[in-house]
Amino acid sequence: MTPEQETIGGYRQGHPWYYLLGGKPPSLKAIKYEAEHDERGGYLAEDIAALDASSEPKRSEKLRALRVQVLAGLDRDVRIYRQCVRELRLYQQKHEGEELPNCSAEIHTSMGLKYSHLSNGFGNLHLIDQCLGRQKDLFGF
Repeated sequence: MTPEQETIGGYRQGHPWYYLLGGKPPSLKAIKYEAEHDERGGYLAEDIAALDASSEPKRSEKLRALRVQVLAGLDRDVRIYRQCVRELRLYQQKHEGEELPNCSAEIHTSMGLKYSHLSNGFGNLHLIDQCLGRQKDLFGF
């Protein structure tokens, strides 16, 4: 986690209780920034590193294909995240001033999961772009 990431009640943005306690959804730009500065990368970090380290001639082609897959996943996750943000705002307006429940509503869990999906997607994309920037197989066939 990066130090820029806000916490509320000890919970970070990937946890449902962050949103239950009134945490504001981070912008896509903030999620991307945090993911790019997180040393862990995304959930595909090991696969990307292995592909980058390989000496096979189609390294860049495979990285570009993986990049297309990651971008497609990010596109889907961004659409769902925006929808979840709207639902969270409606939920917060409807339940303003009420006592906190013992558990979070579905929207809080959805927000935590979508935040995590976006963070992973942006982290994976950043690692792939770093690998492609090296052009290890520039003269490969």
